[in-house]
Amino acid sequence: MKSILLTVAAILAVTTMFILSLSPGASADEYANGNAQSWDDKTSESMPMGEHSMGTTIESIDHKTGFMKLKSGMGEMTIHFPAPTVKDLNKGDKITVNLSYTREGDKMKDDGMMKMK
Repeated sequence: MKSILLTVAAILAVTTMFILSLSPGASADEYANGNAQSWDDKTSESMPMGEHSMGTTIESIDHKTGFMKLKSGMGEMTIHFPAPTVKDLNKGDKITVNLSYTREGDKMKDDGMMKMK
């Protein structure tokens, strides 16, 4: 009887660890930089929507600013990443971009990264 209880407890512990490993979380770097936000911190209004992946080709890239002009089967788009994250990318590279958006209310927050004309 004791060995059956130990086996059940071990199975429950392994199952719990597996389920917890699947939950979304932030990396150590995100926590260190103060940029981490867990799904539990978000309200239903700020949950990502319209999530999808898109295969693209880099038409142009500015390694100093992180802006890239991308071309896909759906058309062209200009997108921004932090400059250090695109340092190894070059014109003509084929990349997959994962896109989503969140609704921030009636007023859009200005992050100071770019100004729309």
